Amino acid sequence: MWDVCIDTNQCGQEAHPGEACIEFHSSADLEQFLFVRSAITSPSLRCGTKATALHVPVRLLVYFPTKDIRSLINTFKEATQAAREDA
Repeated sequence: MWDVCIDTNQCGQEAHPGEACIEFHSSADLEQFLFVRSAITSPSLRCGTKATALHVPVRLLVYFPTKDIRSLINTFKEATQAAREDA
């Protein structure tokens, strides 16, 4: 994802049984992820946020089935190649 300028903070696999998650640096990064991901047919996404008592940083997490990981990798490889061709 970094190749197509999507910044992430952390990720996890099997955070919940059969799910993986990615924490994004900003809502713009999340939007770009969702835009690229829309090429994948599986619609199962759920988003979560988390705030602390001292300040209100937003934690943007996207949960998705672990079975989608291979499709995500391929989709982002294609997006990276397209971005390089456009440059």
